[in-house]
Amino acid sequence: MKHVLFMKIRDFPKTHSLSRLFKEAGKVEEKALRVYEENLELVYVLEDAYITSRHLLREYDEEIARRAVSFAKKWLGRRSSGRSDLG
Repeated sequence: MKHVLFMKIRDFPKTHSLSRLFKEAGKVEEKALRVYEENLELVYVLEDAYITSRHLLREYDEEIARRAVSFAKKWLGRRSSGRSDLG
């Protein structure tokens, strides 16, 4: 998300909040808001996993983890392919 924002407006919020990044990206890339709204639960699971993994021990259901990883690879791994959008 930071990459999408940077490529569109040359700036991004300095945050680890994936939901905030999606909302900000949604202001300049309509698909970002749609992806966020359609995957709200997974976005929050990923955000929770990131924050808690740095500070707390937390276990996740295997199926939830599998879905979150799949979502992250599909929508958040675009940078490695050189894409600057969510297309």
